[in-house]
Amino acid sequence: MSAIECKIKTPSIFLPCRNLKTSFFTLHRNGWAPVSPPDASTSSRTSLNIVLACCLLVLSGLFSGLTLGLMSLDMVSLEILAEGGEEQEREFAKKILPVRAKGNLLLCTLLLGNTMVNGANTLQPFLFKNF
Repeated sequence: MSAIECKIKTPSIFLPCRNLKTSFFTLHRNGWAPVSPPDASTSSRTSLNIVLACCLLVLSGLFSGLTLGLMSLDMVSLEILAEGGEEQEREFAKKILPVRAKGNLLLCTLLLGNTMVNGANTLQPFLFKNF
């Protein structure tokens, strides 16, 4: 009988072994117990969760960057740029001025959006478990 070659991937998940009828084992209180291998849908769900986590991370960065960028602009500087800056600066300042004029609404919207995205990123493995 040949030697059994085992590699532990993580201490509590699966232990793939060669030369056995059952190829996966898991550690229980009473020792190693055979389990059935994970199906193909598990790896596709894992891939989907990783892609979703990356998208949520990008959205979180977007909300944080917009919060810092838009809230750092003060109204007086924007009004000066809208009236006397270069042509491109005037166009940009005129577009941002109405958005920045409602500062409380802008801040609340960006912070709530960032909080929702971060909460979804935290809970997404549980929310989309059966997806």
